[in-house]
Amino acid sequence: MKAWSLLVLLLFCASSARAAQDFNVVVSVKPVYSIVTGLMKDIASPELLIDGGQTPFDFSLRPEQQARMKKASLIVWVGPELEKSLQETIKALPDNVRVIELLSQPDLKILPAHDHPDRRNPFFWMDDRNVIIMLDLLTAAFIEMDP
Repeated sequence: MKAWSLLVLLLFCASSARAAQDFNVVVSVKPVYSIVTGLMKDIASPELLIDGGQTPFDFSLRPEQQARMKKASLIVWVGPELEKSLQETIKALPDNVRVIELLSQPDLKILPAHDHPDRRNPFFWMDDRNVIIMLDLLTAAFIEMDP
């Protein structure tokens, strides 16, 4: 009986580890990456696309970053107001890659941009209420994709 319990436990752990390995999350910018990393703690590690030494406004994807995006299960990005250079790559992703554009989420309070009232302000995470909404949104997406 003890051996059977151990076998079941090992199989469960192996399948959980395999599921976590198969669940690859790529996050565009560091503030959102920090939140996603906290949500995924002890499950998997998300990948940061644009590191702190680069600006998302004029960022240019390297071929290996495009390849990582194509292999991802989920891509979380802010939107074209912040990461315009990601737009074309995201449009060309395979259908099996889920994409969450945070600026397009209806529950978030998105203000107009300072200099362009017809554009959205991409720094929505400065409002702590938006962070809570984003946590709920991402948690639901993670559970749906990797129960």
